[in-house]
Amino acid sequence: MATSEDVHSSYDEPIGTGGNREDLSDILWDISPTETPGIQALGKGKATAVYHEHLTDALEAAADNQNVEGSDASLVKAASRIRMGNYTQIFRKNASVSGTQEKVLKGGGIKSEMAYQTGRRMKAIKRDAEYNVFGRNNAKAAGTDLTAREMGSFSAYMGDETALLHFLAVATVLVMVLLLLATAAMYPRLVRVVH
Repeated sequence: MATSEDVHSSYDEPIGTGGNREDLSDILWDISPTETPGIQALGKGKATAVYHEHLTDALEAAADNQNVEGSDASLVKAASRIRMGNYTQIFRKNASVSGTQEKVLKGGGIKSEMAYQTGRRMKAIKRDAEYNVFGRNNAKAAGTDLTAREMGSFSAYMGDETALLHFLAVATVLVMVLLLLATAAMYPRLVRVVH
């Protein structure tokens, strides 16, 4: 099909007519994975110092347990609690936006570029924390005036048999709870979850 030389078409844009608008969606699709299942499973706590400690306790191993009626109780010394700790680590991602960029109209439904960039940095820090806990082998370090404090990663505690057993006990309970919740979601009439 032939076209006239004097007709402006959409193929001449943006110079041809200079007036056609872009078709830019007000939805911004973030394609970066931001799920952090390990950090979410650990939950939150509040550190009030740069070295955060907690106590762990474990039941003795399960065993046969039957007793004759009326027999005397045998005394068993309770196992000692174990004090464990890790250093807090400073995570930082900086955002900088010019005043002009903050004021101009933006696509993707973004109202404030600074708020958007700050939110992105927070997601990135969460991923960095997940990586530092589960993605590498790193021993905890107190730091100095010249070196940063570093939290110990999960794999650094793997060599400590007691710490590993405590972690596995907590992880086992967590897996059981997750399985229960998954079962409740799939079969709501079979399992009743009480909050």
